Amino acid sequence: MDWVTAIKEIQKAQEDDRLVIFVGAGVSKNSGVPSWYELIRKFADELGYSRCDTCQKKVADCPKSDCKDRYEYTQEEFLRIPEYYYQQDLSENHANYFGLIQSTLHCDKDPNSIDDEIFSIFPRHIITTNYDPLIEKSQSVNSLLYTVVTRDSDLLAEANDRYIIKMHGDLGNPDTIVLKESDYIKYEQEHPLICTFIKSLLVNHTFIFLGYSLNDNNLNLIIGWINYFRELHGVEKRPANFWITSKPAVPFEDTRLESRNIYVVDLSSLPTDLEEKAAIPSSITNSTGRRLFTFLRCITNPQITYEHISLENRIVEKYQLLKSYSKISYQDLIAVQPLGQTKFLDTELIFYDKTWYNCIQKLLADSSSGVAEIFKRAGVSAV
Repeated sequence: MDWVTAIKEIQKAQEDDRLVIFVGAGVSKNSGVPSWYELIRKFADELGYSRCDTCQKKVADCPKSDCKDRYEYTQEEFLRIPEYYYQQDLSENHANYFGLIQSTLHCDKDPNSIDDEIFSIFPRHIITTNYDPLIEKSQSVNSLLYTVVTRDSDLLAEANDRYIIKMHGDLGNPDTIVLKESDYIKYEQEHPLICTFIKSLLVNHTFIFLGYSLNDNNLNLIIGWINYFRELHGVEKRPANFWITSKPAVPFEDTRLESRNIYVVDLSSLPTDLEEKAAIPSSITNSTGRRLFTFLRCITNPQITYEHISLENRIVEKYQLLKSYSKISYQDLIAVQPLGQTKFLDTELIFYDKTWYNCIQKLLADSSSGVAEIFKRAGVSAV
Protein backbone atom coordinates (compact mmCIF):
# COMPACT_ATOMS: atom_id res chain seq x y z
CA MET A 1 0.00 0.00 0.00
CA ASP A 2 1.34 3.46 -0.86
CA TRP A 3 2.18 5.80 2.00
CA VAL A 4 -0.53 8.37 1.21
CA THR A 5 -3.33 5.77 1.33
CA ALA A 6 -1.90 4.32 4.53
CA ILE A 7 -1.88 7.71 6.23
CA LYS A 8 -5.50 8.33 5.22
CA GLU A 9 -6.55 4.95 6.65
CA ILE A 10 -4.66 5.62 9.87
CA GLN A 11 -6.13 9.12 10.20
CA LYS A 12 -9.63 7.67 9.82
CA ALA A 13 -8.91 5.12 12.57
CA GLN A 14 -7.54 7.93 14.73
CA GLU A 15 -10.70 10.00 14.24
CA ASP A 16 -12.84 6.98 15.14
CA ASP A 17 -10.69 6.33 18.26
CA ARG A 18 -9.85 2.78 17.17
CA LEU A 19 -6.11 3.10 16.62
CA VAL A 20 -3.59 0.90 18.47
CA ILE A 21 0.15 1.51 18.10
CA PHE A 22 2.69 -1.27 18.71
CA VAL A 23 6.11 0.08 19.70
CA GLY A 24 9.20 -2.06 19.10
CA ALA A 25 12.91 -1.81 19.85
CA GLY A 26 13.55 0.28 16.72
CA VAL A 27 11.85 3.25 18.41
CA SER A 28 13.93 3.09 21.61
CA LYS A 29 17.08 2.76 19.50
CA ASN A 30 16.72 6.48 18.75
CA SER A 31 17.37 7.14 22.45
CA GLY A 32 20.51 5.00 22.46
CA VAL A 33 18.96 1.83 23.90
CA PRO A 34 20.62 -1.32 22.48
CA SER A 35 18.50 -3.40 20.13
CA TRP A 36 17.13 -6.89 20.81
CA TYR A 37 19.83 -8.24 18.48
CA GLU A 38 22.56 -6.55 20.56
CA LEU A 39 21.11 -8.06 23.73
CA ILE A 40 21.19 -11.57 22.25
CA ARG A 41 24.78 -11.01 21.11
CA LYS A 42 25.67 -10.11 24.69
CA PHE A 43 24.22 -13.40 25.95
CA ALA A 44 26.05 -15.29 23.19
CA ASP A 45 29.39 -13.68 24.06
CA GLU A 46 28.93 -14.53 27.74
CA LEU A 47 28.17 -18.15 26.79
CA GLY A 48 30.92 -18.39 24.18
CA TYR A 49 28.21 -19.28 21.67
CA SER A 50 28.75 -18.62 17.96
CA ARG A 51 28.04 -20.03 14.51
CA CYS A 52 31.71 -20.63 13.80
CA ASP A 53 31.41 -24.42 13.82
CA THR A 54 28.99 -24.42 10.88
CA CYS A 55 30.37 -21.39 9.02
CA GLN A 56 31.23 -22.06 5.36
CA LYS A 57 33.76 -19.19 5.38
CA LYS A 58 35.86 -20.58 8.24
CA VAL A 59 39.64 -20.32 7.79
CA ALA A 60 42.69 -21.18 9.88
CA ASP A 61 42.86 -17.91 11.87
CA CYS A 62 39.14 -17.83 12.81
CA PRO A 63 37.39 -16.45 14.71
CA LYS A 64 38.36 -12.97 13.59
CA SER A 65 37.49 -10.13 15.94
CA ASP A 66 35.63 -8.16 13.27
CA CYS A 67 33.67 -11.12 11.90
CA LYS A 68 29.89 -10.65 11.91
CA ASP A 69 29.02 -14.03 10.43
CA ARG A 70 29.28 -15.70 13.84
CA TYR A 71 26.29 -13.60 14.94
CA GLU A 72 24.01 -14.54 12.02
CA TYR A 73 21.53 -16.37 14.21
CA THR A 74 18.36 -18.13 13.11
CA GLN A 75 15.00 -17.10 14.51
CA GLU A 76 15.07 -20.12 16.84
CA GLU A 77 18.51 -19.14 18.16
CA PHE A 78 17.32 -15.67 19.10
CA LEU A 79 15.04 -17.34 21.64
CA ARG A 80 17.26 -20.24 22.62
CA ILE A 81 20.49 -18.36 23.35
CA PRO A 82 18.98 -16.59 26.40
CA GLU A 83 17.35 -19.92 27.30
CA TYR A 84 20.78 -21.60 27.31
CA TYR A 85 22.16 -18.87 29.54
CA TYR A 86 19.20 -19.10 31.92
CA GLN A 87 19.64 -22.87 32.27
CA GLN A 88 23.35 -22.49 33.11
CA ASP A 89 22.78 -19.62 35.53
CA LEU A 90 23.09 -21.03 39.06
CA SER A 91 22.82 -17.68 40.85
CA GLU A 92 20.00 -17.15 43.33
CA ASN A 93 16.69 -16.48 41.52
CA HIS A 94 18.72 -16.30 38.29
CA ALA A 95 20.06 -12.91 39.32
CA ASN A 96 22.86 -13.05 36.74
CA TYR A 97 20.38 -13.63 33.89
CA PHE A 98 18.17 -10.70 34.83
CA GLY A 99 21.18 -8.59 35.74
CA LEU A 100 22.65 -9.03 32.26
CA ILE A 101 19.37 -7.86 30.70
CA GLN A 102 19.20 -4.82 32.96
CA SER A 103 22.84 -3.82 32.53
CA THR A 104 22.68 -4.21 28.73
CA LEU A 105 19.43 -2.34 28.18
CA HIS A 106 19.82 0.23 30.94
CA CYS A 107 19.59 3.72 29.52
CA ASP A 108 19.65 6.95 31.50
CA LYS A 109 18.70 9.00 28.45
CA ASP A 110 15.37 10.69 27.87
CA PRO A 111 12.53 9.57 25.61
CA ASN A 112 13.03 10.67 22.02
CA SER A 113 10.78 12.79 19.83
CA ILE A 114 9.24 9.71 18.22
CA ASP A 115 7.87 8.71 21.63
CA ASP A 116 6.34 12.19 21.98
CA GLU A 117 4.88 12.10 18.45
CA ILE A 118 3.15 8.80 19.22
CA PHE A 119 1.29 10.54 22.04
CA SER A 120 0.44 13.43 19.70
CA ILE A 121 -1.39 10.89 17.54
CA PHE A 122 -3.25 9.93 20.73
CA PRO A 123 -4.03 6.27 19.94
CA ARG A 124 -6.62 4.37 21.94
CA HIS A 125 -3.90 2.11 23.34
CA ILE A 126 -0.12 1.77 23.07
CA ILE A 127 1.35 -1.74 23.25
CA THR A 128 5.10 -2.17 23.54
CA THR A 129 7.39 -5.18 23.68
CA ASN A 130 10.22 -2.95 24.95
CA TYR A 131 11.42 -3.39 28.53
CA ASP A 132 12.72 0.17 28.92
CA PRO A 133 10.57 2.94 30.51
CA LEU A 134 11.03 5.49 27.71
CA ILE A 135 7.53 5.51 26.22
CA GLU A 136 5.79 6.10 29.56
CA LYS A 137 8.34 8.79 30.51
CA SER A 138 7.40 10.94 27.51
CA GLN A 139 6.97 14.63 28.32
CA SER A 140 3.78 14.80 26.26
CA VAL A 141 0.79 15.82 28.39
CA ASN A 142 -1.21 13.08 26.67
CA SER A 143 0.97 10.46 28.38
CA LEU A 144 -0.74 11.34 31.68
CA LEU A 145 -4.00 9.91 30.34
CA TYR A 146 -2.59 6.37 29.99
CA THR A 147 -2.26 3.67 32.64
CA VAL A 148 0.79 1.39 32.46
CA VAL A 149 0.08 -2.36 32.47
CA THR A 150 2.86 -4.92 32.98
CA ARG A 151 0.91 -7.81 34.54
CA ASP A 152 -2.55 -9.29 34.12
CA SER A 153 -3.45 -8.03 37.58
CA ASP A 154 -2.84 -4.43 36.44
CA LEU A 155 -5.79 -4.69 34.04
CA LEU A 156 -8.03 -5.58 37.00
CA ALA A 157 -6.60 -3.07 39.45
CA GLU A 158 -6.13 -0.07 37.13
CA ALA A 159 -9.33 0.35 35.10
CA ASN A 160 -8.89 3.00 32.40
CA ASP A 161 -9.95 3.86 28.84
CA ARG A 162 -6.34 4.06 27.64
CA TYR A 163 -3.42 1.77 28.40
CA ILE A 164 0.28 1.47 27.76
CA ILE A 165 0.60 -2.32 27.80
CA LYS A 166 4.18 -3.48 28.40
CA MET A 167 3.44 -6.81 26.80
CA HIS A 168 6.84 -8.37 27.57
CA GLY A 169 7.54 -6.82 30.92
CA ASP A 170 9.53 -4.01 32.46
CA LEU A 171 13.22 -3.66 33.38
CA GLY A 172 12.23 -2.53 36.86
CA ASN A 173 10.36 -5.81 37.45
CA PRO A 174 12.68 -8.62 36.26
CA ASP A 175 10.13 -11.37 36.90
CA THR A 176 7.85 -9.86 34.22
CA ILE A 177 10.42 -10.02 31.39
CA VAL A 178 9.63 -12.22 28.38
CA LEU A 179 12.76 -13.06 26.38
CA LYS A 180 13.77 -16.71 26.29
CA GLU A 181 12.06 -19.54 24.41
CA SER A 182 10.14 -20.93 27.38
CA ASP A 183 8.72 -17.43 28.09
CA TYR A 184 7.18 -17.33 24.61
CA ILE A 185 5.88 -20.91 24.84
CA LYS A 186 4.11 -20.19 28.16
CA TYR A 187 3.09 -16.64 27.34
CA GLU A 188 -0.61 -17.17 26.62
CA GLN A 189 -1.01 -19.45 29.65
CA GLU A 190 0.72 -16.99 32.01
CA HIS A 191 -0.83 -13.79 30.58
CA PRO A 192 -4.42 -14.78 29.70
CA LEU A 193 -5.96 -11.37 30.44
CA ILE A 194 -3.43 -9.36 28.43
CA CYS A 195 -3.71 -11.81 25.52
CA THR A 196 -7.52 -11.73 25.60
CA PHE A 197 -7.54 -7.94 25.77
CA ILE A 198 -5.20 -7.56 22.77
CA LYS A 199 -7.09 -10.18 20.78
CA SER A 200 -10.36 -8.35 21.45
CA LEU A 201 -8.89 -5.25 19.82
CA LEU A 202 -8.37 -7.22 16.60
CA VAL A 203 -12.12 -7.10 15.97
CA ASN A 204 -12.44 -3.42 15.12
CA HIS A 205 -9.14 -1.61 15.70
CA THR A 206 -6.34 -0.66 13.33
CA PHE A 207 -2.86 -1.74 14.46
CA ILE A 208 0.34 0.09 13.49
CA PHE A 209 3.68 -1.68 14.07
CA LEU A 210 6.64 0.68 14.61
CA GLY A 211 10.25 -0.37 15.14
CA TYR A 212 9.86 -4.05 14.24
CA SER A 213 11.75 -6.17 11.73
CA LEU A 214 10.04 -8.91 9.76
CA ASN A 215 11.91 -11.68 11.61
CA ASP A 216 10.86 -10.26 14.98
CA ASN A 217 9.10 -12.96 17.00
CA ASN A 218 6.92 -10.32 18.64
CA LEU A 219 5.55 -9.17 15.27
CA ASN A 220 5.03 -12.74 14.10
CA LEU A 221 3.12 -13.61 17.28
CA ILE A 222 0.56 -10.88 16.56
CA ILE A 223 0.41 -11.89 12.88
CA GLY A 224 -0.39 -15.41 14.08
CA TRP A 225 -3.21 -14.10 16.29
CA ILE A 226 -4.65 -12.05 13.43
CA ASN A 227 -4.60 -15.05 11.10
CA TYR A 228 -6.07 -17.44 13.69
CA PHE A 229 -8.83 -15.01 14.63
CA ARG A 230 -9.77 -14.41 11.00
CA GLU A 231 -9.93 -18.11 10.18
CA LEU A 232 -11.73 -19.11 13.40
CA HIS A 233 -14.53 -16.57 13.03
CA GLY A 234 -14.56 -16.27 9.25
CA VAL A 235 -13.96 -12.54 9.46
CA GLU A 236 -13.30 -11.22 5.96
CA LYS A 237 -13.68 -7.48 6.37
CA ARG A 238 -12.02 -5.74 9.27
CA PRO A 239 -9.80 -2.65 9.63
CA ALA A 240 -6.40 -2.83 7.96
CA ASN A 241 -3.16 -3.10 9.95
CA PHE A 242 0.13 -1.46 8.96
CA TRP A 243 3.75 -2.51 9.37
CA ILE A 244 5.99 0.55 8.98
CA THR A 245 9.47 -0.48 7.80
CA SER A 246 12.62 1.14 6.48
CA LYS A 247 13.14 -1.59 3.88
CA PRO A 248 10.66 -2.75 1.22
CA ALA A 249 9.40 -6.29 1.61
CA VAL A 250 9.84 -8.75 -1.24
CA PRO A 251 6.63 -9.33 -3.28
CA PHE A 252 6.10 -12.77 -1.73
CA GLU A 253 6.20 -11.24 1.76
CA ASP A 254 3.86 -8.44 0.70
CA THR A 255 1.34 -11.01 -0.47
CA ARG A 256 1.66 -13.12 2.67
CA LEU A 257 1.14 -10.16 4.98
CA GLU A 258 -1.76 -8.74 2.97
CA SER A 259 -3.49 -12.12 3.22
CA ARG A 260 -3.38 -11.48 6.98
CA ASN A 261 -4.67 -7.93 6.54
CA ILE A 262 -1.28 -6.32 7.24
CA TYR A 263 -0.04 -3.76 4.73
CA VAL A 264 3.64 -2.83 4.39
CA VAL A 265 4.52 0.86 4.31
CA ASP A 266 8.06 1.39 3.04
CA LEU A 267 9.54 4.54 4.63
CA SER A 268 12.09 4.82 1.83
CA SER A 269 9.18 5.65 -0.50
CA LEU A 270 8.47 8.93 1.32
CA PRO A 271 9.28 12.01 -0.82
CA THR A 272 12.46 13.70 0.39
CA ASP A 273 10.79 17.11 0.74
CA LEU A 274 8.56 15.81 3.54
CA GLU A 275 11.44 15.70 6.04
CA GLU A 276 11.94 19.45 5.84
CA LYS A 277 8.21 20.10 6.22
CA ALA A 278 7.99 17.76 9.20
CA ALA A 279 10.41 19.90 11.23
CA ILE A 280 12.36 16.90 12.53
CA PRO A 281 14.13 17.61 15.84
CA SER A 282 17.91 17.69 15.56
CA SER A 283 18.13 15.04 18.28
CA ILE A 284 17.01 12.39 15.77
CA THR A 285 20.11 11.71 13.68
CA ASN A 286 19.37 8.17 12.48
CA SER A 287 18.03 8.20 8.91
CA THR A 288 15.40 5.55 9.68
CA GLY A 289 14.33 7.44 12.78
CA ARG A 290 14.00 10.66 10.77
CA ARG A 291 11.76 8.98 8.19
CA LEU A 292 9.67 7.34 10.91
CA PHE A 293 9.18 10.68 12.67
CA THR A 294 8.19 12.25 9.33
CA PHE A 295 5.59 9.53 8.73
CA LEU A 296 4.07 10.06 12.18
CA ARG A 297 4.07 13.83 11.75
CA CYS A 298 2.13 13.41 8.48
CA ILE A 299 -0.60 11.71 10.51
CA THR A 300 -0.88 14.56 13.03
CA ASN A 301 -0.41 17.33 10.45
CA PRO A 302 -2.30 16.53 7.21
CA GLN A 303 -1.16 19.81 5.62
CA ILE A 304 2.28 18.28 5.08
CA THR A 305 0.93 15.73 2.62
CA TYR A 306 -1.54 17.88 0.68
CA GLU A 307 0.63 18.54 -2.35
CA HIS A 308 1.20 14.79 -2.68
CA ILE A 309 -2.54 14.08 -2.86
CA SER A 310 -4.32 14.71 -6.15
CA LEU A 311 -6.70 17.63 -6.36
CA GLU A 312 -9.57 15.27 -7.16
CA ASN A 313 -8.95 13.16 -4.06
CA ARG A 314 -8.74 16.24 -1.84
CA ILE A 315 -12.11 17.51 -3.09
CA VAL A 316 -13.83 14.15 -2.65
CA GLU A 317 -12.37 13.86 0.84
CA LYS A 318 -13.56 17.33 1.86
CA TYR A 319 -17.04 16.79 0.40
CA GLN A 320 -17.54 13.80 2.69
CA LEU A 321 -18.41 16.39 5.35
CA LEU A 322 -21.33 17.67 3.28
CA LYS A 323 -23.04 14.29 3.00
CA SER A 324 -24.50 14.69 6.49
CA TYR A 325 -25.90 18.19 5.76
CA SER A 326 -29.69 18.35 5.36
CA LYS A 327 -29.27 21.41 3.13
CA ILE A 328 -26.24 22.57 1.12
CA SER A 329 -25.62 26.07 -0.20
CA TYR A 330 -23.09 27.45 -2.65
CA GLN A 331 -21.33 29.01 0.34
CA ASP A 332 -21.03 25.56 1.93
CA LEU A 333 -19.27 24.24 -1.18
CA ILE A 334 -16.72 27.03 -1.08
CA ALA A 335 -16.28 26.96 2.69
CA VAL A 336 -15.52 23.22 2.77
CA GLN A 337 -13.25 23.32 -0.30
CA PRO A 338 -12.37 26.55 -2.14
CA LEU A 339 -12.62 25.99 -5.91
CA GLY A 340 -10.37 28.76 -7.16
CA GLN A 341 -12.00 31.88 -8.58
CA THR A 342 -15.70 31.12 -9.07
CA LYS A 343 -19.02 32.90 -9.35
CA PHE A 344 -22.54 31.59 -8.77
CA LEU A 345 -24.99 32.94 -11.35
CA ASP A 346 -28.57 31.78 -10.84
CA THR A 347 -28.05 27.96 -10.85
CA GLU A 348 -24.78 27.95 -12.78
CA LEU A 349 -21.33 27.75 -11.18
CA ILE A 350 -18.86 29.71 -13.32
CA PHE A 351 -15.12 28.92 -13.11
CA TYR A 352 -12.40 31.39 -14.07
CA ASP A 353 -9.61 28.89 -13.40
CA LYS A 354 -9.20 26.15 -16.03
CA THR A 355 -7.41 23.74 -13.65
CA TRP A 356 -10.29 23.76 -11.18
CA TYR A 357 -12.87 23.58 -13.98
CA ASN A 358 -11.23 20.50 -15.53
CA CYS A 359 -10.95 18.86 -12.12
CA ILE A 360 -14.64 19.36 -11.29
CA GLN A 361 -15.73 18.19 -14.75
CA LYS A 362 -13.75 14.99 -14.23
CA LEU A 363 -15.39 14.39 -10.84
CA LEU A 364 -18.88 15.14 -12.14
CA ALA A 365 -18.38 12.50 -14.84
CA ASP A 366 -17.33 9.95 -12.20
CA SER A 367 -20.52 8.74 -10.50
CA SER A 368 -18.54 7.04 -7.74
CA SER A 369 -17.05 10.35 -6.52
CA GLY A 370 -20.41 11.62 -5.23
CA VAL A 371 -19.61 15.17 -6.37
CA ALA A 372 -22.52 15.32 -8.83
CA GLU A 373 -24.96 14.55 -6.02
CA ILE A 374 -23.41 17.22 -3.77
CA PHE A 375 -23.64 19.83 -6.54
CA LYS A 376 -27.25 18.88 -7.26
CA ARG A 377 -28.19 19.30 -3.60
CA ALA A 378 -26.46 22.69 -3.60
CA GLY A 379 -28.69 23.81 -6.48
CA VAL A 380 -25.96 23.77 -9.14
CA SER A 381 -27.44 22.79 -12.51
CA ALA A 382 -24.40 23.51 -14.71
CA VAL A 383 -20.75 24.52 -14.58
